[in-house]
Parts: sequence; C-alpha cells; structure tokens
Amino acid sequence: VSSPVGALKKNAVLQELCLASNDLNSYQDSMQLGELLKNNRSLRSLDLSNNLIADEGLEEICDGLKYQQSGLRSLVLFNNQITHAGMVPMANVLPHLRTLENLKLDQNKLQNEGIHILKEAFMRNRSILQLGLADTQITCEGAVALAEFIAESPQIRRLDVRRNHILCGGLMAVSLALRINASLIALDLDLTTKPEKEEFLIETQQRLLHGISDLCAKKNEMEKEKAKEKEKEAEMEKEKAKEKKKEKEAEMEKETQSQTHWQWPERQA
Repeated sequence: VSSPVGALKKNAVLQELCLASNDLNSYQDSMQLGELLKNNRSLRSLDLSNNLIADEGLEEICDGLKYQQSGLRSLVLFNNQITHAGMVPMANVLPHLRTLENLKLDQNKLQNEGIHILKEAFMRNRSILQLGLADTQITCEGAVALAEFIAESPQIRRLDVRRNHILCGGLMAVSLALRINASLIALDLDLTTKPEKEEFLIETQQRLLHGISDLCAKKNEMEKEKAKEKEKEAEMEKEKAKEKKKEKEAEMEKETQSQTHWQWPERQA
C-alpha cells in the first residue's frame, strides 16, 4: 500500500483522503504521508484509522502537519499503536492547527501521561470542536487533567472518554468543569458504574453519571433554543431588508414618474 501513498504525496489538490485499515507502517508510509501534508494545502480530511503508524510514524506526520495551519479540519488516528510518547510531537503542532475541528485519538495507549502532555496544547488550540479519547487507558488522574482543559475551553463541543477507567474522583472533576464550560454539549461516558473500594462511592458514581447526562441534555436543549432564536432573528432581518428594498424601489419609482411628467413652464405673453 506504500506505493499509492507515494503516488499521492505529490497531489496538491486532494481534499479528502481515507487510508483506513491499509496496514500503513510507521516508517516508509508515514514519511510519505508527511511529505503529502507538506505539499498539499487543500487537504480538509485525513483518516488513518486502524493502521500501524505508531509513535515514530506520528512524528513524521506531525512534521507534515506544521504546513496545515489553515486547511485540515479532520484528523482520525483511531487505533494506530500510538502511546504517550507520540503525544510530544502532537502537542507541539496542535496549537498551530487553526482549522482542525475533529481529532480522534481513540483506542491508542495514551494513558494519563499522554493527557498531561496534551493538556496545555488542547488549551492553546482554539479550533477543536470534537475530541475522541475513548479507550485510551485514562484513569481518574487523566480525567482531572481533562477537566482542567474543559473548564478553560471556549469552543469544545463533544468529548468522548468511554471505555476508560474513570472512577468517582475523575467524574467529580469532570462534572464540576462541565458546569463552568459553556460550549460542551456532549460528554460521552460509560453508562455503567465501575468497581470502587467503598459501596457508597459506586452510588456516588451513578449519581454523577446521571448528573452529567442531565446537564448535557439541558445544555443541548438550550443550544437548540438559541439556534431557533437566531433563525427567527435572521428571518426578521430578511423581512426588514425586503421592506427597505420595497421602500427604496417605491421611492425610485416615484422619482422616475415625477421626472417623466415634468414640463417646461409656459411663457407669459
């Protein structure tokens, strides 16, 4: 599959590229993908899910991403044998990706260390709307780091942290951050509780999960109401513009008619 990647690297007009499940390796293919990203400034979506990119390959890709500061909107790296070490080059490039809206790092062994590495970069990035971190071996420590990001982010809309070992402490931090954050309307968590040392903590877990779910639903409804209000305002503005146009046309018509019927004054004898 490396030959198609090599052939594509000189394509400067490609907008969407899906190379999911192609056994792309961490060296040759990733190096060529890095070259593609350097040469192509029109790429909007890149899906590399279910490959063998690994940390070494991600470093090559991040070198190419430095040239994608105002184009790439979606980057999918789901299930690529990436670890926390790969988050170092990712953290370096993320603040500069000004148009990236969707980032999926799910099913990689990022662990808490990877989240700590990324936290500052997430805070500095002002474009990511959807972030996938499901099944990345995060525990409460990583959830607390994410909560700091959530509290500071003015734009994040959806965060997926399902299939991680987040217990009561992590859920509490996330719940508090969600109350501060104004933009996050979908926080995907496992619906079932996880074992705790004390029985009352399991009950607290359940209560927190319900609370987070209810808060997201409430924020979602508020978002829909805001959207409806904006639509109404837009319609009213359109109507006003139509009325102004009609008034202007009527004035022009009146002026035209007065000019058409104007006569020289009669001479007096």
